Amino acid sequence: MRRRDFLAGSSAVLTGLALTSWSDSTSFSFAELAKDEQGNGHAEGVVFHDRSGSGTREKGDEGIAGVCVSNGRDVVRTDRDGRWRLPVRPDTVLFVIKPSGWKVPVNASKLPRFYYVHKPSGSPDFKFAGVNPTGELPTSIEFPLQMQREPDKFRMALFGDPQPRNQTEIDYIAHDVVEHVALEIEMFDMKFGLSLGDEMFNDLSLYNSLNKTIGTLGLPWYNTVGNHDLNYDSTDHLQATETFKRVFGPTYYACNYGKVHFIVLNNVYWEG
Repeated sequence: MRRRDFLAGSSAVLTGLALTSWSDSTSFSFAELAKDEQGNGHAEGVVFHDRSGSGTREKGDEGIAGVCVSNGRDVVRTDRDGRWRLPVRPDTVLFVIKPSGWKVPVNASKLPRFYYVHKPSGSPDFKFAGVNPTGELPTSIEFPLQMQREPDKFRMALFGDPQPRNQTEIDYIAHDVVEHVALEIEMFDMKFGLSLGDEMFNDLSLYNSLNKTIGTLGLPWYNTVGNHDLNYDSTDHLQATETFKRVFGPTYYACNYGKVHFIVLNNVYWEG
């Protein structure tokens, strides 16, 4: 197991790092995993080749070796059968780090589905809904991947602070931004998109509307949390991203595309 305490010093940036080949000799043994100091349990599962695109593991969908999976604190690679195992606390988001040459599923709004939220008791009763109680961990948490061709050089779309205050401003984004970007996506063959924080301007009930609007671009679309994406009725930063987490998943995550490793971090701290 490799431990990555990359959350200790956070920053609201997107970093692209050139990749070199990973050594095939890197592996882990379940017996070698460190015990959680609070005695919390472990989650386990499989990263598999989703040949049919169903999102469910079927006969012939073999596990994929050497794929990184994280709980936001620790990072492990899957063994030769695609298996992984990680410590979990009562509030943990487990996610697969998309390897180059593979893609994760997306929902109807083109939001990547690469994670599992473990929150047995659910989020506090905030103005804007957070995560529903997830209950006990599944026996196996399985992450599907499909193969795709990824060039070494590519283009992506970046949105800086969409930040609509109401539906009228989402409509402005649809006509003044999305319609124009749609032409550029085709012209420049963009591969995926990312919003760099402040998807909303405090009214988190509008996430679905904005996501559907941006989803019409047809690109897998990642998101970064901003200070206007917080649950301001939270008493501290630990629960301040509950709605964001329900809609988008982890506020810290990573993925690979081509020869670039992307790391998305969160430096928004709400002190109540």
